[in-house]
Amino acid sequence: GLWADFGVVEELTEQVAETISGGSEVFSILNNTNADIIYTLDGTSFGIRSGDGITNVTTGSGTITFDYDIRPTIANKSYNLSDGSSYVFEPNQDTANPYDIDLYKFA
Repeated sequence: GLWADFGVVEELTEQVAETISGGSEVFSILNNTNADIIYTLDGTSFGIRSGDGITNVTTGSGTITFDYDIRPTIANKSYNLSDGSSYVFEPNQDTANPYDIDLYKFA
């Protein structure tokens, strides 16, 4: 299933983090929404399809910015990600807006 696949991504990220040195930060991100998401990580744009997982490496601070409303409006939110951590885009259950998404740390 999707979460089992994500566990594999998390394990691979730990291996990649051990082999990369020189100030790089590594993050795993899973898209558990029904929309494709475009985000920036330290100013570089990435896309992640619905249901996909991706590993990003940055030499920056690990700041992610994304549109938290999946409609064609722009409503950006930013976070500073923790090196070696895994995150998941999911619907935001804390708002009444069915188009809201957020990024959660995957423990």
